[in-house]
Amino acid sequence: MDLTELHSKLLPCDMESPFVFVSYCSKDKELVWSDVVELQESGYNVWIDEANLDKRKPSWKSDALEAISNFNCEILLFYVSKDSLTSEPCYNELEQTRNEATLATHN
Repeated sequence: MDLTELHSKLLPCDMESPFVFVSYCSKDKELVWSDVVELQESGYNVWIDEANLDKRKPSWKSDALEAISNFNCEILLFYVSKDSLTSEPCYNELEQTRNEATLATHN
């Protein structure tokens, strides 16, 4: 499947139900989007930036971090690659899992 077809198959997350948050570097999107489509087709509720954020909004970065702190975020799936390990947004998403408010919500 090409990227355009994969992108068209990404579904928005139902934030009112338990979900998996996917953190990845955009350079890895072909693999990640393919995996996310498979997860969604298997019935998983998945939060991924491309299907859930309006990147034209100035708050899109904070919206992503807020999704991690959401009570219904049960799993953070972090794709490890040389690019994700040096990506500031990926680092911020991992740090959000250790944020005091996030820990309070999930403990």
